[in-house]
Amino acid sequence: MKGCTRCGVEHPLSEFYRDATFPSGYRPECKSWTRAQRRARTAAGLTQAAERLRYQRSRRYRASVAMNTRRWKERNPEKVQAERAVADALRRGTLTRQACEVCGAKAHAHHADYARPLEVQWLCPLHHARQHVAEGRLDHLRAAR
Repeated sequence: MKGCTRCGVEHPLSEFYRDATFPSGYRPECKSWTRAQRRARTAAGLTQAAERLRYQRSRRYRASVAMNTRRWKERNPEKVQAERAVADALRRGTLTRQACEVCGAKAHAHHADYARPLEVQWLCPLHHARQHVAEGRLDHLRAAR
């Protein structure tokens, strides 16, 4: 038995959705409460995509994104400097944007060494992420999971 945090009623565990992100392995709210909320949102014309869009347009979301961006920039000044150097070089024409070196799609500038900001490898988002994994730069994300 487990108590629902929303309706306050105790239900058997089979009345809760499994979710490994919670310590108990189950969502804190019961299935019946979740279904009722979903029905109410649908009746009000609020689909999940519409709710997400409404939240992303909110001041709270924009403030959160701005704060996270500011913190990232404070923690990574060498990356910010490298990004600015590439943007300036592209604007001046001393560096030319190219297609992904692997698949030919639209690409991002990948820095193997931030100390040399204009030595970039052009990679699409997929191959860029794979390159970071290969270099071990995303290990902190694996550790968090």
